[in-house]
Amino acid sequence: MVGILDSLFRTETTYSAAIQEKTTTFVDGVISATTWETGKTADCLIWRGGASDRMVGDRIRAEIDAVALFKPFDLSESDFNDDSRIEISGMGIFSIVKAINIAGQDSVLQVYLKEFK
Repeated sequence: MVGILDSLFRTETTYSAAIQEKTTTFVDGVISATTWETGKTADCLIWRGGASDRMVGDRIRAEIDAVALFKPFDLSESDFNDDSRIEISGMGIFSIVKAINIAGQDSVLQVYLKEFK
């Protein structure tokens, strides 16, 4: 699988992706600001709309707007949490629905995305 993924990263358009963590500031016990801090960054491949449908199961297809693939040595499942979002250059900002280490083989990280609102 690594050979296939490397080939895809060489031949397809890649996008820079930045994982952002939500940070909330409290002043005198009152929420004063919510900001997003960029953590890890990595290149990814991304498919949107119908192009991503074949990569998503029927049960959650309606929830998914895009699917991104990352090399597992760039990011891991633990880099994503419930308060994370991901900004992909030229594509937009997305909420992370689920990150999957495909077949648990550390060969490819597939991330299901929903447009961030």
